[in-house]
Amino acid sequence: MKKISLFLFAFAFCATCVFAQDKAIHVRYNENAQRLVVMEQGYLVLSYDMYLYPANSHDVIGPCTYDRNKDEPERLQRFYDRIRPGDKVWMKNIRVLNIATKHAERAADYSITLR
Repeated sequence: MKKISLFLFAFAFCATCVFAQDKAIHVRYNENAQRLVVMEQGYLVLSYDMYLYPANSHDVIGPCTYDRNKDEPERLQRFYDRIRPGDKVWMKNIRVLNIATKHAERAADYSITLR
């Protein structure tokens, strides 16, 4: 009986850890502001890698890395200027800051085909 209880406790603990890590933080690309925004309240975008898949080509342009602490507006603007309607933009390795806990967390990858 003791072994079964220990097994159930270990299983419940591992399942809790796995499911707690799977909490996806959702982001969206705001086309007007040309930036990534977090959909949940209390989060701030820290960094991400952005890739561009042009509609008329099989090439991949990127990554263009955004880092809130090392923001280079000119470099980012040059990347955004290359984006055309119909292109697919893919954000990967997205890190967000939980403002309440002051801990960085990973958000789900995000892609959008621009209109």
